[in-house]
Amino acid sequence: SQATQANEIAIWNFNDSNLIVDHGTGVLTTDFIVANILFAAGTTNNTRLGNPAGQSLSLQGGSGTANNGRHLTFNVSTLGFSNIVVSFATQGTSTGFNSNQFQYSLDGITFVDFGPAYTPATAFGTVPLVFTLASIAGLNDNASAAFRIVFNGASSATGTNRIDNFVVE
Repeated sequence: SQATQANEIAIWNFNDSNLIVDHGTGVLTTDFIVANILFAAGTTNNTRLGNPAGQSLSLQGGSGTANNGRHLTFNVSTLGFSNIVVSFATQGTSTGFNSNQFQYSLDGITFVDFGPAYTPATAFGTVPLVFTLASIAGLNDNASAAFRIVFNGASSATGTNRIDNFVVE
């Protein structure tokens, strides 16, 4: 028998130091303060299609930790796809966001927590965070599907979290 292969729907690798989807179709938006959206050294953890380590998205706590409670939102149509999985590499500093919540949306407006909040490791390591959403039937074949990470717990303006190789498949 043959192994089933996942179809990558959208991939953000951040190697070009912007928020534009790198492979597939999707839109990334954020309510972070623009000055606190940076790019730093990335990882090969969770890379696809032969992409190099390149850059990663680096989010800072901001003055007065103003970015606590802010988010990244990935709008990705899953038309023609089912058993959706979202994965990405992440790391954070000791004063960065230490309580991050992954969420999904069936309409791109109302978001639902998926699992408990997570704390990023202090280094990318070799294993990405993986959210298997196969149990959420409404995400299958859905033009309005969206995924969000809400960041909380930063304790300094320069504390960071990095996100790299964000994949919806």
